[in-house]
Amino acid sequence: MRALKALVIVMGIVIVAGVAVVIGTIIYRLQHKTAAATTATGATALGDIVLPLPAGCQVAEMTSANDLLWLRLAPLTGNSADAACADILILDPATGSVVGRLTPSSSG
Repeated sequence: MRALKALVIVMGIVIVAGVAVVIGTIIYRLQHKTAAATTATGATALGDIVLPLPAGCQVAEMTSANDLLWLRLAPLTGNSADAACADILILDPATGSVVGRLTPSSSG
């Protein structure tokens, strides 16, 4: 019986300590807020960004690698012969600017 009583007391102390840590963390985070212009991930708000797509093209696929955003373009009509829509745009998400464009070529 003594061991059970001691175990209950220890578990109660652990619960009280855990609640104190959670409350302390909430108070700390409320007092040390980040700037209002940053999002939850810490990136600054960019506003509206116009993406320069060739006429008749749409974004078919999007992925990220090496802190860059890669967009594969495809024609709106599904006509794969449209070479302007075969490009891959590389964007910097931090600035919203196009940092590169991959254009496939059939020449060796």
